[in-house]
Amino acid sequence: MGDEKRGRKISELASTLDLTLHTDPAYITRVGNSVTRGICPDLTITKNIRHAHWANTEETLGSDYSILNTTVTTTSLARPHTRARLPDWTQLLKNYTNLAPIHKTSYHAWSQEFITHPRSTETQVQISQATPGLNNHLHLWEARHSLVVRWRRQKHNRKLKIRIAELTH
Repeated sequence: MGDEKRGRKISELASTLDLTLHTDPAYITRVGNSVTRGICPDLTITKNIRHAHWANTEETLGSDYSILNTTVTTTSLARPHTRARLPDWTQLLKNYTNLAPIHKTSYHAWSQEFITHPRSTETQVQISQATPGLNNHLHLWEARHSLVVRWRRQKHNRKLKIRIAELTH
């Protein structure tokens, strides 16, 4: 009874203040367990925003809450075409392991050497609309997300659970 009264009060306040509720209660944002069912306690509210899109990524990252994504569309901002630095990780790790120990050099000399090593292994790549960013691991997150979605339908599938654990770590 108290929850209904609170819900009505929130609804009246949102209406009075011209707020827009974007949360879709059909998608749970807090995962339940064997005792409780999944619920949607999170509210995404905006004011004076015409084009806002709410999405539940269904990605938990080990928590019992899902990550929510609210996209606000504005006028297009021209992104400057800059250069991105792309490090060669194998070369960087090789250089890092060859650093002189701190106790043999001063802290200042060691930190300067530590800062210059990454710059020496970087290559610069031109950013454009076709290549807006550089991240070699994004496909792993997408693969993990699709496996998690499948696993939610097939919770007893041990192979899926193992593959998700491999992609997570």
